[in-house]
Amino acid sequence: RVPLADLPGLLQALVTGGPGGVSDPSALYENIRMAMARSIMARQMLPGEIKLGVVTLDKTFEDRMRASRVVNPDGPVLAMPPPLAEAAQRALQSAFDAAASKQVYTLVVPADLRRASSRMFRAVIPRVAFVSHEELLMSGVETETVATATLPSGV
Repeated sequence: RVPLADLPGLLQALVTGGPGGVSDPSALYENIRMAMARSIMARQMLPGEIKLGVVTLDKTFEDRMRASRVVNPDGPVLAMPPPLAEAAQRALQSAFDAAASKQVYTLVVPADLRRASSRMFRAVIPRVAFVSHEELLMSGVETETVATATLPSGV
């Protein structure tokens, strides 16, 4: 979620949405997120926190998500078969349960999967912020991986 508290930053990012402007609303939204990465990531940090605790996905999980990604007129979605979707939901919930003692509410995913994974899993992990590796890089925030979500074999 892009913070509206930084309205000047939001408007600046909107105006400079890309060379010649960006006509695709999904791409414009992601460009705005990149431009506001510092502001977005600042909201994820706990007071006095030096490194942001995060949950990540293992490579197989990312690959399976990427293979199921489709782009609809309203943006990217994950078209996973039900058994895979259920296993992915359980894996994410389990990873965040393991990270709960450290108050971790940030999932880091590749930029091409950020919006689609947020759409698919927000109902299962509603308090979690879905951020991309690229947003972290742009923000300069250091991270500590507290848990990694892994799909069970055979799914």
